[in-house]
This record gives sequence, structure tokens and C-alpha cells, in this order.
Amino acid sequence: PCVVRSIGKYPTAATIGLANDSISSVRVGSNAQAIVCRDVRYGGHCELITKDDPKLANNSIGNDKISSAKVQALGTHECTPGANEVALYMHNNFISPCVIKGIGNYSNASRIGLPNDSITGVRVGANVQAILCRDTNYLGHCIKVTGNIPHLGRTAIKNDKVSSIKVQTRGTIECAPGSNEASFYMHSEYLAPCSKKAKGKYANQDAIGVKGISSIRVGSNVSVCACTQNDFKGTCEAISSNDQNLGNNKVRNDQIHSAKVTNKGEICKAENTTPSGGFSEVRVSNCHIEKRTVHVWYFEQGVWQTKGSLSYQNCSGGAPIGNPVKFDLKDGLLYQIVIVDPQLLTCNGKNDPTISACRRLTTGARGNKNGPILPIRVN
Repeated sequence: PCVVRSIGKYPTAATIGLANDSISSVRVGSNAQAIVCRDVRYGGHCELITKDDPKLANNSIGNDKISSAKVQALGTHECTPGANEVALYMHNNFISPCVIKGIGNYSNASRIGLPNDSITGVRVGANVQAILCRDTNYLGHCIKVTGNIPHLGRTAIKNDKVSSIKVQTRGTIECAPGSNEASFYMHSEYLAPCSKKAKGKYANQDAIGVKGISSIRVGSNVSVCACTQNDFKGTCEAISSNDQNLGNNKVRNDQIHSAKVTNKGEICKAENTTPSGGFSEVRVSNCHIEKRTVHVWYFEQGVWQTKGSLSYQNCSGGAPIGNPVKFDLKDGLLYQIVIVDPQLLTCNGKNDPTISACRRLTTGARGNKNGPILPIRVN
């Protein structure tokens, strides 16, 4: 059985004129195109068809799956954006449902106007750029888009992951630093949230103003001394020029916990990490900014030993909820303590304290049976 349908919208199988989930082939007139969708009212997976297709089983839509359809003039694009606008689509190849957004910030799905985690395509006007983020309030992974992308699955943001966006004038730089300032960004490619800092010392992430730093801009007269622990301890690295992705550095993405903005060329080194008196016990709490499980290791007398994994502990109230990982330090011995995060960008899922790319936090300690407790907080 078959039906012929002219240009129009057919939101259900009844309006198409064939039984639901029964269509297996389509023929298309020379001036038309068809949008076929798995669910009613153009929901679920949809596909653009511009020529005869004798067997839909060979396509992503599949045989016997269609519940709604549109017939359009060939080349039709719904939600065509102007020069200062961006169009967002629920389906690949710029297939609606879709919305058009002008310059502005859209912090969640309701402000965007499409269901959360549903966007798969984007068209960008000539005068603007779009910042697409996985989480609300521009958190999680973000990318900058300056051209049309019919299939976000081929980008780092992926299909059906966007929860917040910004539409900006093309070339916009947030937190642009002056010659005596440095700017710290949560995301790679200098994407906000961000914080701009003058010369000075910033002993923790709250003082810096950003948690989970992934890129840095540096003014012409200054350098940044970035360290993996609070109070300029742990591993430190001098950054004297703009760096859009810290993933290849000694101090990598999401590892900066304190920083100094200094005169360019000033020596960058860690301050003393081990009080002379030493410690009797270590207690590790997990306040990971992305709520990930971490693994606790220590190096004692030439041997790496693990204290197991530690799940995220809710730290919103200040003190972590739940028990820390504890272990004693033997009197007089020197220890290296490493917190491993297998989900760091270039760690490749490995729980290995010897791989620098997998280290969320590193510190040293001397054992002293009469010493105080050493608290370690993973941020």
C-alpha cells in the first residue's frame, strides 16, 4: 500500500495515511524533500530524504519506524538564523524542532527553548559565535562554534548533551587581561567561567576565583606560577604566555589549586611542603569539583602502595560528609602521596600513580609518630 503526500506537515500516522511503523520506502519529487521521524509530532530520531529510497532499512531511520513526516520544498531549512543569531536543532542536518537565539546568555534548557540534552545541530550567523556547554550555568565541557555544524556527535560536545549556551559577538574574549594581569578560565580555549587577577598571591581556588582551571591568558608584563596544591605547594609551573589547553603541561587541566601572578621571568618554585616535625597520620577527603571517584596511593621505601578508591563526599556544607581514607606514617620515613583521577583528560582511564597525566594531587610528608594529622582535601 502507498500514499502520495504534497508539501505539508503530517504529525501522526493517521495524517500520513498509512499504518503506524509500517513505511519501508520513499519516492521524492524533483522539487521536494521529506523529513521522516520515528515518533509522532516529529519526535525521536529524524532523517532528511532528498531522493528515492527503495529500502529504508539501509538508513539510520530503518524500516517500519516512521510515525510522522513533513514534505517540504527542496532545500528548505527551518529556523534560518540572521547575521546576529544562532539556530539550534534537535535533529541532525538542521531538522526541527528548532529555536533561534540572539546575542545573550541562556543558562539552562528552559531559557534555550528546547528539551535538556536534545540539541544535535547548530547554525551560526556571520557576526556571532556560540558557546555550547554540557551543564547548566556554562559548566561541564564547553566548545566554541563559529560555523554551521549539522551533527554535533562529531565534536567534543557530542549529540544530546547541551544544557546551556551563550551567543556572543564574533571574536568576543571574556576576562581579557591587561598587561599586568592574568586571567584563569574553567574551560579550554579561554571559555568562561573566568577570573581576572592582578599581580599578587592567590593561595587557593576561592582566592583565584575559578575551580577546575583549563586555560590561562597572561598579560605582557607578567607570568603565572601555577601550583597543584593550596599555599603554593606541590608541583609548580611557570606560565609566561597564553595557554588555551593545560592538558599538555606539567601542571595540567583541573590541577591548579593556588597561583601567583608575578613580574615576567620571576622564579617559580613550590614553597616548603613538609613541616620539619612531620605527621603521624594522613586523612584524605574527596571534594572533587566534578564529583568523581579518586584513588589514594603513597610511595614508601621504594614501593607504591594503594589505599583504594574514595567516592565523592558532599562538601557543599564545608566539611566533607562521610569517612576519609586514613593511613599511618612510619616514624622517620619520607612519603610521596598521590591522588589519581583516571578521568583526567589525557590519563586514558588508568589508575597509575607513576603517570603524571593521571595525578590529581601530589604532596610529600615525613612520618612522626608524635606529629599531628595531615589533612588532604581533593578539590
